[in-house]
Amino acid sequence: MTSMTTMTTMTNRTMRRIFTASAILAAVVSSAPASADEPAPPKFGELPTGAMTGPSRVTSRVAHIGARESVPGFFVAVTKDVASAMGRRVYVVGDAKKAAELEKNSGRSSDEGASTCFAVDDRNHNVISEEDKTAEWSGVGASATLWTKNGAMPNSGVAAVHMERVSVAPDGKNATLDWADAFVDPSTRGVRLIAKSTLALEQVGLAPGGGKVFAGRDERADGRRAVQFVIVSPQNTLSRQLGRTFARRLDGSVLQESGCAHFRVGIPVTNDGDSALVSMTVLLPSLDGKPTPTFEQVNGGHAAARVMRGKRGSIATPIPSPDVPPEPEERELRIRDAGLQLSVSQTSRDKEPVISVSHRWIARERSQRVFVPRNE
Repeated sequence: MTSMTTMTTMTNRTMRRIFTASAILAAVVSSAPASADEPAPPKFGELPTGAMTGPSRVTSRVAHIGARESVPGFFVAVTKDVASAMGRRVYVVGDAKKAAELEKNSGRSSDEGASTCFAVDDRNHNVISEEDKTAEWSGVGASATLWTKNGAMPNSGVAAVHMERVSVAPDGKNATLDWADAFVDPSTRGVRLIAKSTLALEQVGLAPGGGKVFAGRDERADGRRAVQFVIVSPQNTLSRQLGRTFARRLDGSVLQESGCAHFRVGIPVTNDGDSALVSMTVLLPSLDGKPTPTFEQVNGGHAAARVMRGKRGSIATPIPSPDVPPEPEERELRIRDAGLQLSVSQTSRDKEPVISVSHRWIARERSQRVFVPRNE
């Protein structure tokens, strides 16, 4: 009788063969462009090369950073709300205007489509464990949240913050990802640089909804290799409000997008291959021929509707008033969820890893009612 251990081993081997076969099939299917506008993924050796980083660069604890220390691209905002048991909440953002807005509104602002994005490592460890050495920065967001040092939260205070920004070339076929790591002291607002660099990117495919997929080779000094996929969304950020973008890796981990103009997914180069499925909401063209509303229009329309409900009791009662905005127009948007499959595989016959990009619908079309100002 086959033992449970033997059965488990056989199951793991079978699943590995199934994944390898699926990765090969995906590479074959995506080796040719889906349309005249979609490029075929380049060979692994043709991708531009650079290096990213992880929280493992933080090799010692930093207790204090002077208020005069600063790093370009890092702006610290301290909210005016009352400090809680966790301390006072502090934000790190990419421009001075956004920092001032957060301070004025106690942490409330529109983070949609931020061009500079952040991730935070708040472990503030003294000793790097083996797990820490292979850790990666989690999904980046429009801001990083820190807490001032507090007796109830001994690990709060100075933390390592990762910043990245993507710039697309005028030809739309290439891009660069500028990144920097820095220590940030939420009490003094001081920022001290750890390291910074640039990763060149090349377009490898199209994303659902009019976005583009770029990629670059991540070759690190410790020998680890990966392909960094970067999805750049269109300027209209309304689709992010209707449904969030997230990526599920083969190991089960999830990366969550949070208000950034780009979404980065790093896939390690391994002997067995690896992949990630990015789920994203796509805004479909209107059937009535009207132009698709923008994020600002929809949010302005909802704000107008809330004011009208509060002052009139019902938006169906057209009572003229100088302090009440015009009655907004109700629109129905068409949305649908799509999946973007990103993979890196290599069999014994492949001289180098094979990258593939493909996408498909993963849900049926649905509608969403929104308000849009009539004066737009």
